[in-house]
Amino acid sequence: MQLQLEDSTIEYLLAVIKQLTTVTNSEAPVSDEDLIEIINLATSRLNLSSRELASKFGVTPSTISRWKNGKNMPIPFVRKAIFTQIIKIANEQIIALRKPI
Repeated sequence: MQLQLEDSTIEYLLAVIKQLTTVTNSEAPVSDEDLIEIINLATSRLNLSSRELASKFGVTPSTISRWKNGKNMPIPFVRKAIFTQIIKIANEQIIALRKPI
């Protein structure tokens, strides 16, 4: 997947959503590398801690850590659900950024 995008926050989030939507709607399985990349993106660029991400996915923070390290990867159906949840989180962040102060 290799996310190489501009640093502007809203444009970046929109590009992430577009890429994740393409992967989620694809018949192809989500690769380990893509999953690791998106989990790292969620914890770094979407400013979510492993604990927050774990809470959203209904798993433990240690499970998130194992996913980030490429160990004990989730089944393909769960991988697409993870992408869908991260799309939702990115959408929420865009809405929050666009709200007037």
